[in-house]
Amino acid sequence: MVYSMTGIGDGRVTENGFDVTVSVRSVNHRYFNLQIHMPRGYQRYEVVLRDAISRRITRGKVDVNVDFHSLPANTGELVINRGYGADLCREIKLLAMELNIPDGVTADRLVRFNDMFTSLPSKEKNTDLEAVLFRALDMALDEFLQSRLAEGTHLMKEMKGRVSGIRATLSQLRHSAGLQPGVVRERLMNAVQMISRDLTPDSKRLEEEVVIWAVRSDVTEELTRLESHLNRIEDILDSSRAVGKELDFTIQELHREITTIGSKSVMIEINQMVVTLKLEIEKLREQVQNLE
Repeated sequence: MVYSMTGIGDGRVTENGFDVTVSVRSVNHRYFNLQIHMPRGYQRYEVVLRDAISRRITRGKVDVNVDFHSLPANTGELVINRGYGADLCREIKLLAMELNIPDGVTADRLVRFNDMFTSLPSKEKNTDLEAVLFRALDMALDEFLQSRLAEGTHLMKEMKGRVSGIRATLSQLRHSAGLQPGVVRERLMNAVQMISRDLTPDSKRLEEEVVIWAVRSDVTEELTRLESHLNRIEDILDSSRAVGKELDFTIQELHREITTIGSKSVMIEINQMVVTLKLEIEKLREQVQNLE
């Protein structure tokens, strides 16, 4: 199974008076980058959430939002967000000074602002809340991973189709590469005749030069390695592990072999096929960037 790094999932659980929503979103990223957003006063859950999420996601830029919609009546502990209040008071006074107006900051006015108070569950309710939170997280991650799998499966099919197209072009290239020694011999003959029209060329020396150029332009090894890399890509796509980085490396090797073939080419047809293959390989590379 191949997973995309783009995914979305939501989970909501209402139980024992608690109402918790967890949403998970991700885009492609070279590494695993996790950001968890939750209301003030609930950050104590971040460590356990991070641990649970990292066990199921290994790569991508992941944003997790947690919302606590309600708490049981008369079972919570009311906490004043003193740091937020101090920051708010300071900023109001600075604004009043800049505008040259009375600040009039009083405690009864500060408490009217959102986020000044947080209602936390009592110690007896912490266990219940944590259970609800993790059920919502599991629901969100299940949906999230399912969306990643669907996108990854679609990308895998496209990539396999592209690999088949590359194989077809390589088959044509292999045929054209076999014609290169003859093309080199004809060009050398024409060049010698143009330079010395009244001289008879040394056929033995000419054949030696043809052999030298044939060796220089031989791409048999490159074609063999290309076939091996394509097989490797198909094997990786059929695996159940995280494949993105391994595919990225293999595709770099593909590009290197194609570039070498282009540098050895003496035929326009081969040069044209090299350009086509590089375009297809670049498309493969773009698709791989979104795989976990």
